[in-house]
Amino acid sequence: MKTNKYCLILLLLISISYSCIEKKGESKDLYAGMDDKTKTRMQQYYRQGKKLYLTHCASCHQIDGKGLASLYPPLSGADYLMKDPVKVACIIKKGISGEIVVNGTKYNQPMPSLDYLTNIEIAEIITYISNSWENKSTLHEVKTVESITKGCL
Repeated sequence: MKTNKYCLILLLLISISYSCIEKKGESKDLYAGMDDKTKTRMQQYYRQGKKLYLTHCASCHQIDGKGLASLYPPLSGADYLMKDPVKVACIIKKGISGEIVVNGTKYNQPMPSLDYLTNIEIAEIITYISNSWENKSTLHEVKTVESITKGCL
């Protein structure tokens, strides 16, 4: 009887721990002012974007979005990103080379094209990075990303 009680308590603690880990990093006001439909889509984009970011972006930009020394620019609190987050769609899709300035620091390491990603995956990544760490933005719709990536050079 005591064993069953301890197992239930252990399962409850694991469940609580997992839910805390899943939400870590999400701002409390991330969904403020959104209707239920938009909130649900934002949650889906954010969570999927996080998975995609960890797979395709974190090795250079790091898990915390702070970049890698003077090689790869930060995404956390990045003026470059927040100035025009939709422009980032072209950077993800086609890559970038040449010098860019992020938060006053020059970076000149090329970023390879991730053109194998779909428009929805790009929208999810942008939604995640523009709403994580020090960044505060909104949901980035796949329709917007699709129209932007059509014009990427």
